[in-house]
Amino acid sequence: MKKLDLQGWAAVAEIVGTVGIVISLLFVAHSVNRNTVELQSANENAHLQLNDAIIAGLLSNTDVISIVDKRDSGQELTQIEIWGMNVFTRRQLNVWEMAFYRHQDGLFAAERWEAANEGYFSGLIDGFSSCDKACWEWQRVGFGTEFVRHVDAKYDRK
Repeated sequence: MKKLDLQGWAAVAEIVGTVGIVISLLFVAHSVNRNTVELQSANENAHLQLNDAIIAGLLSNTDVISIVDKRDSGQELTQIEIWGMNVFTRRQLNVWEMAFYRHQDGLFAAERWEAANEGYFSGLIDGFSSCDKACWEWQRVGFGTEFVRHVDAKYDRK
């Protein structure tokens, strides 16, 4: 067996160094993936807490519940009651828009986004807001262009 000269040892060191770099890059990729999952989870939790706070506020406010009951029984709402319903609808839309853009940025996992997206739309249409297409046309001002297109498409498919 032949002893390695300086050039041979340099080649061995180069191979070992290359393997070390590959292992380091794999570790970095794994760490980035893990951080992404943790960031998605943190964003989803914050989003759910915000949504829960809005719903809890709604359910603890007997005035809002009586307004919804009045509207659902076909009674005419006063201007202040209509304004109150519009504020609540706007809050729902704000939370939905936040989820939409977080999903676009990769901060909201796809499978959770699909469920949330459908839930927000059905809640907007059939829930407390009962926001039909005319309501959406009025509410859409001030929302991001991509979100407006997204909601428009959902209404068009309804």
